[in-house]
Amino acid sequence: MPNMIRHTQYKFTKNNTIRERSAITFNTPSEWAEKNLLYVQMYGNFLCDERYRIERGGFESYLLILTISGEGIIETSHGTQKCSRETIAIIDCREAHAYYAAGVWEFLWIHFYGEHSDEIVRSLINYQGNIVYMPSTSLTHRFFNLIVFQGVGNTYVDEIRISSYLYLFLA
Repeated sequence: MPNMIRHTQYKFTKNNTIRERSAITFNTPSEWAEKNLLYVQMYGNFLCDERYRIERGGFESYLLILTISGEGIIETSHGTQKCSRETIAIIDCREAHAYYAAGVWEFLWIHFYGEHSDEIVRSLINYQGNIVYMPSTSLTHRFFNLIVFQGVGNTYVDEIRISSYLYLFLA
């Protein structure tokens, strides 16, 4: 039986580049999940202003960003692309990249990793690029909301359920 998942949640309380109603949750998957599943490392919802900017590389993770409102920009080895309402961006965080707000930007996000994630994400990006339009009526939005707003849970069953959401989401 795998170890239980541990969570740490952080709510933003200062009115700066990331607004008050934003939240981030860190997740520690079980050893079993790390070896066998796609798993969530952290997730959240951000409402930020034009000062919000992230630049990094070398982070063992993949990032999914679902834009709720406003616009953001992502820069990857595939070029510079705009994230607008009902688009989903996928970023390989192991490579140098940046993403930032173009005005006020509200988005949900999930960092994930795990078994076969390298092959899956590489194939997706090579096939369709970093940005995909996904209408709010799609199941993808439902999976995203289930992860971000209901959390990843703390049991073996929850880890399998969340992994299945990630697989379905990427499909």
